[in-house]
Amino acid sequence: MITVIDERPAHLPLAMACRSLGINRSTVYAWRQRRHEPSTGASRSRRHCPQPAALSAEERAQMLEIAHSEPYRDQPVYEIYHDLLQQGIYIGSLSTWYRQLREVKESGDRRPQRAPQHHAMPRITARAANEAWTWDSVPQRHWRMTARMREF
Repeated sequence: MITVIDERPAHLPLAMACRSLGINRSTVYAWRQRRHEPSTGASRSRRHCPQPAALSAEERAQMLEIAHSEPYRDQPVYEIYHDLLQQGIYIGSLSTWYRQLREVKESGDRRPQRAPQHHAMPRITARAANEAWTWDSVPQRHWRMTARMREF
C-alpha cells in the first residue's frame, strides 16, 4: 500500500491518492516514519522506568509504620491522611497512601473483624401428636399453623 502511494504520479496530491485508496493521510505519515526509523526493539512505555517523584523506601516504611501505629491501626486511610494533615504532617497524597496500603493489602476495612459465625439451624422435634407447633408459609401467601411430628 505504501508503495502505491510512493509511486503515484507527481501531479496527484497525497490527499486524493489516500481518498481513492480509502486510507487516512496520517496512516501514510506513520508508515513512512516507521519505515525510516531504526528499530531498537525498545518499547516506548515508561511503566518500568523509575519515577523521579516516587517515594523512597524510607518514606514508604514511614507510611506503613504510621498506619500500623496504635492510634491509626483501626482507622481508614482517609482519616489517617486528614488527621496527619491537621497535625501539620504531610508524607504523600491521599492516592499515594491508598496505593502504598493497597500494595500490602491493607486498604480495605482495617478494623479487627470477628470470624464468621455458623449457627446450627433450630430443629423442632415432637415425640407425640400435637407436641410441637410452628408457623409455616404456604404457596398461597398466607400463614397457617401446622403440627409437626417425628416418629422414632
